[in-house]
Amino acid sequence: MNKGLKILFVSTGRCGTTRLTEILQSYLPPECMVVHQTRFSHLANVIGNIQYHFPLGETPGNFIYNKMTRPVPGEKNFVSVDPLSPMIVPSALIKSDKTYIIHIVRQPDEFAVSMYRLTRKKKKSFIAHNFIPFWQPYLFPLENILSRNILAKYRYIHGKKNDFFVHKFSGNPNYIKISMDKIFRPDVLADLFTDILGVKIEIPPHELLKKTNQS
Repeated sequence: MNKGLKILFVSTGRCGTTRLTEILQSYLPPECMVVHQTRFSHLANVIGNIQYHFPLGETPGNFIYNKMTRPVPGEKNFVSVDPLSPMIVPSALIKSDKTYIIHIVRQPDEFAVSMYRLTRKKKKSFIAHNFIPFWQPYLFPLENILSRNILAKYRYIHGKKNDFFVHKFSGNPNYIKISMDKIFRPDVLADLFTDILGVKIEIPPHELLKKTNQS
């Protein structure tokens, strides 16, 4: 088995990352450490969005990202399905041939509706999207509550973030862009990890049909 790899799923969020984490934690070999979010993820999200808008350099983001990955033993494969940290992935990590980046994309309308519903379903998401500056690029405080065109704004954010991810990550030698629908099709996820890890990975098809908090 290949070891010491960094396998990063990057997305705008609302792309099935919670369910992906559950599947990978259950079916990847023990040599893989799978994380969804860490105690630094919310800070990483805000810092990444600040860096997106202002040319502050990578230093703050690199510091936080290294904090997030430092507990991983060198022989382990680090698998991140965290939707809050992609904005601050260090350039050196992106350029490494031991890094694999899987960019998951969702249909813009589906993303917008799902993100809006999340802010009405979960108190923490409602607070974050309305009261924390730089929680999302281009989203102003209270806009989620007051704007009649909030779905259009979320579609705009979706497009801007995905364009940013393509620009940021497509230079990675192992970059893959894949739709959310496709990655949950039978064998696609298993075959992807079989190719990356160099060992046979099997994921039962019924596991791909379960849903966690996706809407």
